[in-house]
Amino acid sequence: MIILFTGIDFKGALQDGFAAAVESIVREIPQKSDELNACPRQITILASSAFNPGDVQQIKEIVTDFGLVPIVVPDLSGSLDGHIEDSSNAITRSGTNVQQLRSMGSSAFTLVLGESMRSAAQILEKSFSIPYEVFGELTGLSAVDKFLQALADISGDSIPEKYRHQRSLLQNAMLDNHFLFGCKRVSLALEPDLLWSTVHFLQSMGVHIHAAVTTTRSPLLEKLPIVSVTIGDLEDFEQLAAGSDLLIANSHADAIAQRLNLPLYRLGIPIFDRLDHSHFTKVGYRGTMQLLFDIGNLFLEQEALVKH
Repeated sequence: MIILFTGIDFKGALQDGFAAAVESIVREIPQKSDELNACPRQITILASSAFNPGDVQQIKEIVTDFGLVPIVVPDLSGSLDGHIEDSSNAITRSGTNVQQLRSMGSSAFTLVLGESMRSAAQILEKSFSIPYEVFGELTGLSAVDKFLQALADISGDSIPEKYRHQRSLLQNAMLDNHFLFGCKRVSLALEPDLLWSTVHFLQSMGVHIHAAVTTTRSPLLEKLPIVSVTIGDLEDFEQLAAGSDLLIANSHADAIAQRLNLPLYRLGIPIFDRLDHSHFTKVGYRGTMQLLFDIGNLFLEQEALVKH
């Protein structure tokens, strides 16, 4: 693994600031367990910047299907999902409230979604002796399998039948569409947690990672199963992405895609030129299927253009 650094005139990136904010919350707000009633089925979920509101909503639904009570930090599903409040208010009424944040000291377990949330989980472990597990990705067959098995172990409940059915649907979709992905060259410009998750999903479908650009240092970069990662910006991305079949990046890469005459799959922050970015989900079996179909359709469209 080679990590290349280009000239960057600032410290950190979106993911770093997001993680620092969560660390401050879990350091200052939760209370000691002996001040609150024990919550044996309550779990804390620390969700990194890699997860949008639709992802968080899907994660909460999966967790509650195991009879567990999730406290999500931050809970974007009710605050940035684009819903209309019953009355005008300067701030959102949804999300995780202060009382719930205080109750994190009584949670039985911490689910850590994204490597950048590990430090926040360690704060909770040190302060309240709450065990944790890190999930680097919730996209892809094996990743979702691992997550659901962890929930089954924590709750003592079996995996609901509906997820077994969703798994079989995903298996069939992967088998039917793997030929669209095999040997395709994809270039990505994403924050480290999201880069990690997306690379693993693409490689599970037979994709070749042509280039990878990210924003900041992360322990994940050394472990990525690709030749090199560049810590840089979209200028670096444009230079490295030539020769790809597909670009994956946020909406700011649209001009690059037009200059290179390549399709762009929008992922990350910001996405401002698509209608469903708040509700889209890429997690769980159903979210993985949606991601597979969306990218597969772009490959199909590109093949059709080549034929004509």
